[in-house]
Amino acid sequence: MRRWLLVLGCVWMSVLPCPAQVFSPATQPGPGTGDRLDHGLLDPAWFGQGPPWTHDWRADFLWARTGVRWEAPMLYLVPWEEPRFLSTGDVLDYARGGEVAEAIQGLIRTRLKAMGDLRLAATPQETPYHAVGRLVEARHIRQGSSATLGPMAGLPTQTWDFKVVDVRTGQTLLASHHRSVGGSAATWFTALERPLREMAGLPPPQAWDMPPDSQVLEDRSRIWTTPGLQLPPGGLVVRGWTADTDTGGLWKVWTGGLGASLATQTGQAILDRLTRGGLARLDGGDPTHLLDGQVFTAPRFLKPRYRAWVTEAATGRVVARYEFLPPLSTTPAGAVAERLGNHLQALMAAPPTAPVPVPPVQPGVAWEGLDRLQSVAGAVDKAWVSPRLSLAGRTLHVADWDAADLGAGADGHDRMLASFIGLRAPAWLFGALAWHGDRGFGISRQVGGLRLEGRVVRLYQTDPRKFGTAMAGAMTLGLATRSEGVLQLRVLDAATGETLALVEQTLVSFQAASDGIPYKSLKWLAQDLVPWLLEKGGRPAAQGPQIVNNID
Repeated sequence: MRRWLLVLGCVWMSVLPCPAQVFSPATQPGPGTGDRLDHGLLDPAWFGQGPPWTHDWRADFLWARTGVRWEAPMLYLVPWEEPRFLSTGDVLDYARGGEVAEAIQGLIRTRLKAMGDLRLAATPQETPYHAVGRLVEARHIRQGSSATLGPMAGLPTQTWDFKVVDVRTGQTLLASHHRSVGGSAATWFTALERPLREMAGLPPPQAWDMPPDSQVLEDRSRIWTTPGLQLPPGGLVVRGWTADTDTGGLWKVWTGGLGASLATQTGQAILDRLTRGGLARLDGGDPTHLLDGQVFTAPRFLKPRYRAWVTEAATGRVVARYEFLPPLSTTPAGAVAERLGNHLQALMAAPPTAPVPVPPVQPGVAWEGLDRLQSVAGAVDKAWVSPRLSLAGRTLHVADWDAADLGAGADGHDRMLASFIGLRAPAWLFGALAWHGDRGFGISRQVGGLRLEGRVVRLYQTDPRKFGTAMAGAMTLGLATRSEGVLQLRVLDAATGETLALVEQTLVSFQAASDGIPYKSLKWLAQDLVPWLLEKGGRPAAQGPQIVNNID
């Protein structure tokens, strides 16, 4: 079955047009001309006057002013505005748009930190050079009748704008508009890196290269670590993996399709492996080290190369590099996770003789009033709402979730997926709220008079590594195993800490896969919880936002 899916994916990629090949440079109007670009998704007025648009296989639309030199290599990243699509979209599209916007910002921040002497300003007053972005379209994963051609037809897409401006003059120094398939934006940022380095006065980017003193393994994989490196237990944060290439055409499409899927699977497998070994950190505290990685491929390689690097969180210094050539198998992500996990585990200082204790949950405000929850009919299972809850004219802070409170009985797989839900949920909530364009109150990911937050308090998720045992011990209708998750959410008055609303939801998935509850949780947040919250807060649910500019 896997082989047929791979063949189907290759066929799908062979017929999909690469976005960078759609637009001819000779026919591209310059910004500010009033002409519609990218079927209306590119608004020239947002970028301002500048050189003519250019593009290559890495970036659909791009221009940069020549001769610009910054006074100091420092850039401030402006938090992206809420999704405001230039095309139609349903609430799940907007919910995914919120997540994509945060993921792209995370990628930009990570890649900028890796640029050596470039500093990221903590406040906008530190530098006049500000990076601004926004999402203008997203399509969530289509299922059922919307994905009749198989998994490849259900790949999500996203389109965004990005610019660097000099706030003293309001002039745009660099501009880009890009669409990606799947979840990867690594190749897009590569196109921006060279002009950014030139403006900041930094040397040109260097190609990936393992240090000359790295250890060469039998299969030509390579490992390098700084002498005496030790990693403290529970101090490593595994960040998202990406797919990358240095070649256009189908290889670029691969980075957003099968490559992006493979990178996601690899990142999750590594997180699972390091969590079980007590090395990964899931509680949201301050890490000591960061692990990044990419799945890289090009025509000159017979199979993808898995590249990973460990950096010190405080200094950004790279202390370990890896390049693995996995064996040809149906589970390359698992094979890489074991190899990388085994080596990192050997670097852990004072390996524990017993399981690493689960860190206590330390929310900003203790969860109170849970005994007031009552079963209700409708979109949520249990709820309690204060008569003082009102959203009208307020700003709702969609806050990061508290660490999952699963108890000592949960295994590493459960904790990994609970963390996965907690990390993605705020962005989905933010995007879903943005869909209600006439909601009558503001939303923010930074501050607000009201605070919306949540946590996972139970998660039993089918583990594919134990599927045979699970099928034998927990059969449900002879079809699949039963997975369960319990979420709690609340609305607080930020000034007083008073609880204004409480919700508890139990979600059940009868699936033989490992992602039933996480995706079901996100869909419930967007489709059910947000309309319920609007109703209880005295704001009628909207039918969708005002569209700025319908595409053809």
